[in-house]
Amino acid sequence: MKMKLLLLVILLGPVYTLYAQQIHFGNFEVTVKFMKREYQDYEELKEVVGSPFLDKNYSWGVFYLEDKKPVQAHLRYNVEEEEIQVKFEKDIYALPPEMPVEIEGNRYEKYDYRQKSDSQLYSGYFKILNDPKNIGLQLLEKPGKEFKNAQPPAAMKTPTLARYTDTSEFYLKFPKTDVPVFFETKAKNFIAVFPEEQQEKMVEFIKKNNLNLKNQEDLLRVVTFYNSSILENG
Repeated sequence: MKMKLLLLVILLGPVYTLYAQQIHFGNFEVTVKFMKREYQDYEELKEVVGSPFLDKNYSWGVFYLEDKKPVQAHLRYNVEEEEIQVKFEKDIYALPPEMPVEIEGNRYEKYDYRQKSDSQLYSGYFKILNDPKNIGLQLLEKPGKEFKNAQPPAAMKTPTLARYTDTSEFYLKFPKTDVPVFFETKAKNFIAVFPEEQQEKMVEFIKKNNLNLKNQEDLLRVVTFYNSSILENG
């Protein structure tokens, strides 16, 4: 029996259409809410360097239903709009934010968070860098996009096209907390994120192993140490 996926589309403004439709994805039956995009592709991006997507091409990935059943589909991450898009035939849909996804083997989940030096609460997708099944400390990467408008031509010069530039920041999500914490990769600032009674052991481990916190592999070693040697031992 082919899975019948009922698209219950939410009206969120002029770029969305409210409707219901059945499509087939697999061998089981589920009901999921989706938002259908009215645009089919970003024609306006022909005059822009880069794109709002982590990768403008769709990649084979997986999204997970409430019962944790995986559904394979063609996915891409729109960083600017903070949505995961799924393509079915000629239509584009936005996945509900509560659905975790994997794109090219990388797990993404959506969290509320605060940006550097900003008390406002935002919502966005994070790439989980250590084991996503780990219930301990998680190391997260927040992909970003900076947009610069096109510049008119100066004397004897060609105009500058509008441009998207990739950015990236690291966060920590502590156990039993909902909001990831931003940290700077300077050792002093990184250590300050941890509870005071744990900081001495963290400093000792980093110094003993000569770790560079600007290096992702070294950050993962610190997180692994925290989960295995500090968190488990209380």
